Amino acid sequence: MKYLGLVLTTLVLLTACSAQQLRDHRITRSHELFSSYDLDIQDKIRQGIIEIGFSPDMVMLAWGRPDEEKVRWTSEGELIVWTYTRSRTERETRDMNIPVEVTDSQGRKSIEYHDVEVDWDREEEYPVARVEFEDGEVTAFERFRR
Repeated sequence: MKYLGLVLTTLVLLTACSAQQLRDHRITRSHELFSSYDLDIQDKIRQGIIEIGFSPDMVMLAWGRPDEEKVRWTSEGELIVWTYTRSRTERETRDMNIPVEVTDSQGRKSIEYHDVEVDWDREEEYPVARVEFEDGEVTAFERFRR
C-alpha cells in the first residue's frame, strides 16, 4: 500500500511537470506575443491561470488548444465556446457464454457452451474545462471536478 501512494504521487508530479513543460514550450514558441503582455498577465499565463477579459491567444498560451470549439448564439449575440477534455480507459469484466467446438473419443464434433470472463476496455472522454468568448474576450469559464 505504501508503494501505491508513492506511485500515485509520482504520476501527479509527472503530469504537473508535463503540463508546465507544454506551457513553457507554447510561451517560447510565441515569445513575441507573450512579451507584449503586462508582467501580471505573463505571470498568470506561466501559472496556467486564465481570467475574465483574457483574449483567445492568452488562453491558448495558458491552457493550449481546445479539444473542441463551438459557436453558440444567444440573445446577447454570438459566443465562441472552447472545451478541454481528458480521457481515461476503464476496464470492465463481463461474463459471456461462448460456443466451443469439441471432439469426443469417437471423433464426433459438437458444440458446447462455456462461461468465460472477458475484459473490455472502454475509452471515456470527459470535459475538464470550458471557456466562453464574446467579442474576442473571455466572458465566462468553468473547470469541472472529477
